[in-house]
Amino acid sequence: MSFAVGMTRFALRWTIAAGAIAFAVGAVFAQDGVQERKLRFAMSVGTNSPWTQAAQRFADAVEKATDGKIDVTVFPDGQLSNGNQVAEFELLQNGTVDFTFHSSIILSTLDPRFSLFSMPWIAPSDDQLFALMDGPGREVWNGLEEKGVKPLGGFSTSGFRQLTNNKVSVTKPEDLAGLTLRVPGLKLYQGIFKTFGVNPVPTSFGELYGALQQGVVDGQENPISLIYVSRFHEVQKHMTIWNYSADSIGILTNQALWEQLSPQEQEIFTTAAKEAAAWHRAEQTSADAKLLEEISKTLEVVTLTPEQIAAFQGVMEPIYAEWEPVIGADLLKAARGQ
Repeated sequence: MSFAVGMTRFALRWTIAAGAIAFAVGAVFAQDGVQERKLRFAMSVGTNSPWTQAAQRFADAVEKATDGKIDVTVFPDGQLSNGNQVAEFELLQNGTVDFTFHSSIILSTLDPRFSLFSMPWIAPSDDQLFALMDGPGREVWNGLEEKGVKPLGGFSTSGFRQLTNNKVSVTKPEDLAGLTLRVPGLKLYQGIFKTFGVNPVPTSFGELYGALQQGVVDGQENPISLIYVSRFHEVQKHMTIWNYSADSIGILTNQALWEQLSPQEQEIFTTAAKEAAAWHRAEQTSADAKLLEEISKTLEVVTLTPEQIAAFQGVMEPIYAEWEPVIGADLLKAARGQ
């Protein structure tokens, strides 16, 4: 037998052996359903934020469930997006990052239907808000698939937005008339407060503390945690707990990545997202209660009764009429339990 023929037979045997090895590896992968991956979770907020802590819990759960085969690294402080949440969403769309944790308020600038979660007093308690997220609100989140983004089904909130001011203890709609308030520039929020006779003043968040301290604006509205860390309670006299608006936050992944995952991997991701969101819900509620106790030491806090809240809700029908064509009549009715 010539050397050339021997080498040809050797090459043939090697090719068959290599194919058998590849088949065996493929069979193992099919049985396990998990492929080794290194993925990136972009966060625009800091390490100590409950958002980032929930993201890390997601990453840890995925790593544990896959015996370390899938490694998810969380990048806090806007490291991958320079702190720009819209840019962060775009990075997710094009697959530069693999996961983000986004708020419906930010997403409403891309799809106005996300305003559903922030409509005035649409769900003024934790139970009602979570029922909205887990029920009718899923239709809005699922719409992101048309934009190349897959919601993983884990939803929470940044907390209800509460009111502070230096003029009056607000307990009825008439108390708002004539107040000068810093209000987010979004059309929905501007419309809500103008309906109450408020003079909404555009003020950058970085300048808000000084504007409150100097009386440039009478007050502002924000979630309790943001009021506390920004020390607004130091330069305000009155606070109204009225749960007038909130947001929905969700863990998202890239749609193309999702379609590459095995059913086992998809189940691992969705389970981890739901567990992380459930942790965040409990953590947010607990943190708000503790922070409110601290804020109460500095300013007067009133918590509105359901009857008092109903008076504010009654003034908001023009807002609902305006936003019905945007959000969708059927979806809005389902969200309101009508």
